[in-house]
Amino acid sequence: MFNYSKYEEEINHPQYRTRVRYQDTGIQRNLNGQMDVTCFLMAVEIQRLIAENTELKITLKQQSDSGLDRVNYEMQIRDLMEKLQQLQQDNYLIGNDNERLRKLVKDLEGSLQRYETQLKDYDPNWKKELEQQKKQLVQLQKKIGDDDVDDLRSQLNKLKKKIGDYEKQFGGKSPEELQRMLDDLQRKAKQFEDLQNKIGGMDPDTLAKKLKELEKLQKSFGGSPEDLLKELERLKKKAKEADELKKELDKQQRENDKQKNDLDVLDDLKKNAQGLQMENGFLNQQLNDLKNKLRDADQLRNEYESLKELLKKKDQEIAQLKNLLADQQKQLQDAQRQLQDQLRQLGDLQYKYRQAEQDKQKLQSELNNCLDELDSADGQKEAATQLKDENDKLNQEVDQLNDDKNKLQNENDDLRNRLNDLMRQLSDKDNKLKDLQQDLNKKNSELKDLGNKLKEANDKIEWIKNEFGLTDDDLDPKKRKLNGKNIKESILFQNIQPSNLLLNFLLQSAEIERLGIIIDKYYNENESLQVQIKTYKQKNEQICQQLQQQLILQSQMTQDNEIDKLKEYYENKIVMLTMELSRLKKQQASSSYQSIPITHKLQPRAASFNNGDIQVTTQILPKREEDLLSLIVLMGAELSNLRDQNSTLLLQQHDKDVIKGLLTTSAYEGQSKIQQVTQVKEYQNNYESYQQRDSNQMIQRNSYQDLSNNNIQLNSYYRVKTLNDSKQTDGQNLDKKVSQQGDNGSQRSYQYQAQIPYKYEQNSQLSGSGYLKSGKYESSRYVN
Repeated sequence: MFNYSKYEEEINHPQYRTRVRYQDTGIQRNLNGQMDVTCFLMAVEIQRLIAENTELKITLKQQSDSGLDRVNYEMQIRDLMEKLQQLQQDNYLIGNDNERLRKLVKDLEGSLQRYETQLKDYDPNWKKELEQQKKQLVQLQKKIGDDDVDDLRSQLNKLKKKIGDYEKQFGGKSPEELQRMLDDLQRKAKQFEDLQNKIGGMDPDTLAKKLKELEKLQKSFGGSPEDLLKELERLKKKAKEADELKKELDKQQRENDKQKNDLDVLDDLKKNAQGLQMENGFLNQQLNDLKNKLRDADQLRNEYESLKELLKKKDQEIAQLKNLLADQQKQLQDAQRQLQDQLRQLGDLQYKYRQAEQDKQKLQSELNNCLDELDSADGQKEAATQLKDENDKLNQEVDQLNDDKNKLQNENDDLRNRLNDLMRQLSDKDNKLKDLQQDLNKKNSELKDLGNKLKEANDKIEWIKNEFGLTDDDLDPKKRKLNGKNIKESILFQNIQPSNLLLNFLLQSAEIERLGIIIDKYYNENESLQVQIKTYKQKNEQICQQLQQQLILQSQMTQDNEIDKLKEYYENKIVMLTMELSRLKKQQASSSYQSIPITHKLQPRAASFNNGDIQVTTQILPKREEDLLSLIVLMGAELSNLRDQNSTLLLQQHDKDVIKGLLTTSAYEGQSKIQQVTQVKEYQNNYESYQQRDSNQMIQRNSYQDLSNNNIQLNSYYRVKTLNDSKQTDGQNLDKKVSQQGDNGSQRSYQYQAQIPYKYEQNSQLSGSGYLKSGKYESSRYVN
């Protein structure tokens, strides 16, 4: 069943039907007060715009300053990073140079100590040579520091070639072998010197001459042969010895010469070896230096690559900063455009303010003239007091209407917030509704499957019944067991003796047991299917209830939304029409004041009623005012009619949706159909009661509108007749001129264009007088 309590409370609210209640006589406003209020509001708006302008200027300046400071900071940081990297590189190079020099000093000190020990044994002038070598070392250090790597490599290759040539020259002998050869030569030289000392320092030629002389002497002396032979042998031996000595001396001389040459060569070799050792040490140092330099070059290359990567990263950061700067510049340009737009709007407002000041001055002058005329006319004092009282009442009513307007605005905001919440809830409910619909479809499909299974089971049971001639009592397990026992007992008592009958009995009992097992199986399946069908029925009923609730909520939300839209539209239109009516009344009143002749004669007072409490004039409203009043009444009636039509349409649509949703459930459920029919009847009864209640409210609203029309007509005759019958035609001409001037002035200051989404069609299929056409726009120009 529908629950209309919430909806009825909202409809029966005292401000629901009568939120905008304007009386035509109570909408006359004080033009001077209205201009003061508008001027005050414009001044406040100008101050607000000036404050916003100053804030925007301050923010723009801060953004520009922050951008410049950021750029400067980035430049300083970049310079400091470059200086820091340069200092780190210099520090690294200085450290490498210090390490290299320390190694070189250590190597030179070791080589000096080694050379000192070597030169102490060979050369007494080793200190001078050491100083010379130190000088050469300093020169080589200078050269190494000055030469390039390629030159050092070429020198190293040349020295390696020299070392190879020396090794080829000496047969690849080492310096130790050369030293041993030198020692052997020195030993042989000493032996030669000893032989020379034994001979007495004689040469071999002199020794040969002496031997010849001795032979001559021996011949000259003569002697025995034996003695001569002996002497001869002895002399031969001596000659041989002399020859041998001569040969040995020659050999020794040659060897001595060779040794001298070898000594010279050894000296040269020593010198060359020392030079080569020094050069080798220098070359090793140069090689180490070159290796260190190559290692440093590799490190520098790696650092260069890392610096390249850092440079790329910095370039990327610079590009990002440029993009950020461009975005900030765009934002700055947007802010400048907004500032220009606001300045343009400020200029427009100032122009409108000046125009309003001019209009105010004109109206003030006209009002002063009217007041002077009223003061000069003594007979119109009572009318002026009455008009002032009416003006005060109207001001009070205007204040009250402003309060009502604010309340309505707050209520409108609350309703919009509520509408947004309801729309969100509606979307959530729609999603849930879709999910429930899907679940319902699944459950329906499962129910169909279970129905098919149940039908198959029933068919099988019927087939078993027909095949074996069984009844429902036979299918019941308990009764079937009792019947089986009785049959067994009867067969046993009747057929105990014959063996053939006993065999038949056993076969029949086995067949009966087999059929009983099959029947029990199908019986259990049938019971389980019935239990599942009951559970699915319950779930289906729950889903149907949830769907009904969702549809009710959805229809209520859509109905509230449509009613709020129509209500807002017609309230705005009624406000516009009442404003137009008040303007016409003010125009008529001002024209009546200006049409008073400037004379100091007393005008006749207006006739009073018998009661003496009110004064009635016979002035008739213009035709436009009557048209506007009738249009307001028609608009109110149309608003109520459209509300009724909208509510009826939504209820009918909702009933159709509910009936469709209910009819889509399982067809074989008789009880659910009865419940659905009862629910539909309840919906129809509620709908009829709701429609009857709306008709009663419509009658009450029409009665209230008739009462308001009567009040409007009575209040329209509360005017003061200030013209004589003789000058009535002149006053009407003046009224026309003044009304035209008022129309022009009001159109300049308070004219605005309103797009009203309203199209009234008589040829509608609905029962009302018309319906709202969205998408068609009718431009109407209203004047405040």
